[in-house]
Amino acid sequence: MKLAQGAAGVRPRAGGSRFHGQVNNLYGWSLITRRRFDEARAQLQLAEDLDPASPGSRTNMVTDLIFERKSAWAKQEMGGIFRLNPKSLQGEHDLEWIAAIQSDCETGGPAAGL
Repeated sequence: MKLAQGAAGVRPRAGGSRFHGQVNNLYGWSLITRRRFDEARAQLQLAEDLDPASPGSRTNMVTDLIFERKSAWAKQEMGGIFRLNPKSLQGEHDLEWIAAIQSDCETGGPAAGL
């Protein structure tokens, strides 16, 4: 537990390797599982800034927003996933997840609403 508490303030140096983005991405995901959403979004944004071509941080941002029931914001973030990869299976899954939460499974199909 001490490691997790200390890691919150750790910021990788600018221009670091792509693994720095992955570290922040995974740490952000772990914060989501603890319902520490504001901290998670900060880590995921940092991960995206460090490695903008990686879909992981954006995908986890959508997961964060879905867990918070912020469906409209999650759909906006989905646009970024489909810009990186128009055939994203994870993106399609997340759209279906949002549609199920909203009890709107009729419109959850491929790239619904994007």
